[in-house]
Amino acid sequence: MTIPTSAELALLRSSPHETNLWLSIYKPPSALACQVNNASAANGDRVIIYDNVTAGSYGLVESGMTMYIGSTLGARDIGRIRVRSADATTITVAENSDVPWADDLYLTIVRFWEIDAVYPRIIQNTGTFETIWYKDYDIEYTDQNDNLGSLICMGSHYAGFLDGDSCNVFYSATGTHNLKEEELTYDWFFQGATVTGSSALTPGSIAYDTAGHYTTRLKVTGGDSGVVDTSYRHISIYDRPENGVNHPVLGWTFISMDGSREQGGYITRVKVRDNISDIVDGALVVIFADDWYGGTKQSIGGNALGRSTIVYVGYILDGSITYNYSTSSIEFELGSPTEIMKLAEGFAVAVNSSTDPSGQAISDDNIPSGWVLVLNMDCERAMYHYLRWHSTVLYTTDFQFLGTDQNIEYFDADRESLYSAIDKLMRGTLQGNLVSDRQGKLWAEISVAATNGASGSFPSSLEIQKQDWMGVPTIDEALVNELSYLELGGIAFDFSAGSTAYLSGAPGTAPAYRGRVERLQGHALTNQAQLNTLCGNLFAYRNAKYPSVMINLVGNYRNLDIAPQELVSLSIESTENPRGIIWNGKPFHITEIRWVYDAREGFMHPSIILHEVTQGSAGTTIAIPALPPSSGEDGGGFDIPPLYIPEFPTISIPSLGGVDIYHNGDFVATVTGINFIDDVCE
Repeated sequence: MTIPTSAELALLRSSPHETNLWLSIYKPPSALACQVNNASAANGDRVIIYDNVTAGSYGLVESGMTMYIGSTLGARDIGRIRVRSADATTITVAENSDVPWADDLYLTIVRFWEIDAVYPRIIQNTGTFETIWYKDYDIEYTDQNDNLGSLICMGSHYAGFLDGDSCNVFYSATGTHNLKEEELTYDWFFQGATVTGSSALTPGSIAYDTAGHYTTRLKVTGGDSGVVDTSYRHISIYDRPENGVNHPVLGWTFISMDGSREQGGYITRVKVRDNISDIVDGALVVIFADDWYGGTKQSIGGNALGRSTIVYVGYILDGSITYNYSTSSIEFELGSPTEIMKLAEGFAVAVNSSTDPSGQAISDDNIPSGWVLVLNMDCERAMYHYLRWHSTVLYTTDFQFLGTDQNIEYFDADRESLYSAIDKLMRGTLQGNLVSDRQGKLWAEISVAATNGASGSFPSSLEIQKQDWMGVPTIDEALVNELSYLELGGIAFDFSAGSTAYLSGAPGTAPAYRGRVERLQGHALTNQAQLNTLCGNLFAYRNAKYPSVMINLVGNYRNLDIAPQELVSLSIESTENPRGIIWNGKPFHITEIRWVYDAREGFMHPSIILHEVTQGSAGTTIAIPALPPSSGEDGGGFDIPPLYIPEFPTISIPSLGGVDIYHNGDFVATVTGINFIDDVCE
């Protein structure tokens, strides 16, 4: 969200509002088109021999680009794969087993960076019990986890029009954060722009004078470590329909756009009636706008500096495309980057905190590689390690952490989606989550619920008054507690002193009389007092009296978004709602937004769902029982008592006295002195 200036607020509350939405589908230019030149090509190949270059050259290929594999020139029917590098005769690609490589297949490398998992590899050292660990198949550990890099922010993907023979695109690296607080240098490259590069933190407005699809690259280098991180954004420049032939999609319908913090981003539905050949799984889509407020042409909102015209950035979700042959149209779903992260599953990852990853890996026989250690790890450093070495996420989108971080000793991710790995870390460790805003920026932030003094800790974006909504607000009032008791546990980890465990409970030693009991463990903490405060605040938030307030706003309030978290205050009179509630600037935060657009009227507005901002009383310390002694008089050790097996008594079978012998029922004789075993059994 953005906090409107007084002038912008006046425009927001002027009338009428009018919006024209435009749909851009990025068409990545080719960097190299060629064919496989290997009669022995087979599944699992990583080094692909090629010939018959029909477009581009290997010098234009950059690491991370996408390569389509097809049965005909430019096709992608066989598959797609991430490119690692290329030279005059070979293309090295990511590890794969699903591509049926064959001689003469067509290869098209395009200037498009996608969100994918990056697989690690572990092999046994020949003739030893040692293992060798690699990232991305063949990257050995040197000092990567000692010299940490930067989380880059450079703005969203972009689409816009040439107006007056020029389109100005604003660039800034504000928000970029180096994990070791080093001074940074910036190296921008603006493909297709009138200025090719810049070394400034904020290059500002860069002009484009030719319609086309381009890529902007930013390299950020740490001043002491020399670590280089790179990110890319795709830029689509169009002629206006009345001025040229290079147009965005013109025949389309906006169906819906729903954002949810709980789900981590937005899902948008669209129907298209032309440019159908451009609609493929994974394509990058940008919705941009021309806006008027009370007759003034201006766009308001968006988190990316200078990009308020960008309404939405997303990707066509795999398998969502449906064809309607009766209307010659296609419907499909777009997802925020978080939705694409949900589709990409990585391998399990486990790393420990270390004050000297490289040194410890050499000196400690129990550490197989420096890859399993991260320097003085906290949650932000753990996320950087995972996203930098196990995914391509940081190539494609801004990422920013907000909140008070904590040290952690271990970070473990299961065999799960890229999204789940990061979101679970935020939820389980810091009571936060990972959310994408409308423009596709990823925010890893601690929740309002877990922030002490939240009403004064977050910026306030808007005071919502009667003039800002239509209809009647729908207010849900919780009359019964959701929780009767909340128990929280976790660890405070110090790099030198080690770990200390803490427990806390709310509302106190006794539970409330309604609600269920919930126990949550695994939090990263500072001390007992911080845990008590956290426990009390979470208990209050979960039992909020007003967990949901739904309001239909009267206009194009695009200054509102689901991330980052900002507050809105709500003022309402008793006559303005059926419950007779009176609020005077009561603080809330947005949990969901649904955007509605009427193209005929040019009217766009949101319905927002708010959650009350609460403040709890500190929970109560729960004493953790001391560990039982392991030796000495107080116990701990034990001996297995001897097992005595008693001797079996001797069993004697007496000889029989006299036995009467009968034959066919007639008495024959009486016999004495018979030994039963020896005589009878024979």
